[in-house]
Amino acid sequence: MKIRKANRSDCKEIFKIINELEYNTLNYSKFKKIFDLLIDSKILTMFVAEIDGQIVGTLNLRIEPQLHHMANVAEVIELAVDPNYRNQKIGSKLFTHAVEYAKNKDCFVIDVSSNIKRKDAHRFYQHQGMEITHYTLTKKIG
Repeated sequence: MKIRKANRSDCKEIFKIINELEYNTLNYSKFKKIFDLLIDSKILTMFVAEIDGQIVGTLNLRIEPQLHHMANVAEVIELAVDPNYRNQKIGSKLFTHAVEYAKNKDCFVIDVSSNIKRKDAHRFYQHQGMEITHYTLTKKIG
């Protein structure tokens, strides 16, 4: 397995994996517009895991300085693995890669926000050594 930064040509394969994560078919046109913005972002880095040239997982990592930490903070925004490749440690390897990348960017901590319904995801992140330390509060505004 190879982990690398995503590029524009990865959009359709990442789209398929994100649809599986959301158990939904997203609008590709809207997805691509956002994908193109993110691929050019200076604070977000997309990684993909490949096996034999096929993308089997993706992780989006945001790094930004935060005043109250007086340091860079990394946040996993999205982590998804193709359902046909789950339980093969691909998510763990992507996460470990993101942690090492964040360390090299002088990050103080790595965070993730996960939907309260995703119990398997919570176990996954705790297995990666993460602790529940915050609440994420959400309000729909549009």
